[in-house]
Amino acid sequence: MPKWISSLRYKPGQKISRRQNWEERIKLIVENAPHWDVGMVCGVPAWVQIVLERIINQYNLNSIYDIWPNLGIYIHGGVSIEPYKESFKKLFGDKVTYIETYMASEGSFGFQARPDGESNLF
Repeated sequence: MPKWISSLRYKPGQKISRRQNWEERIKLIVENAPHWDVGMVCGVPAWVQIVLERIINQYNLNSIYDIWPNLGIYIHGGVSIEPYKESFKKLFGDKVTYIETYMASEGSFGFQARPDGESNLF
């Protein structure tokens, strides 16, 4: 990731994201969540679900939009979103646009060009 993105726009920031211990990393994200204006979340569904649920529980929120009203995009990949759809519908309602990506070590990758379209493979 270019330094200008990670230093200006990327949350949780390098100091937190480089932590080796996942539980410690999640704890720090939850602690800092009220200080961030998050408009887009990226990550594998299981991890993002855990983080969002912990934020909602920690601050006794009705939804994630109580703390991040500008959240509008969720970029996901690594695994199929289908098993998580119902959980994310409870977390996001209809307010978020899902964008699917798939990277591969073989040199090809896939992405969803339009939120309502199918994935493309390159």
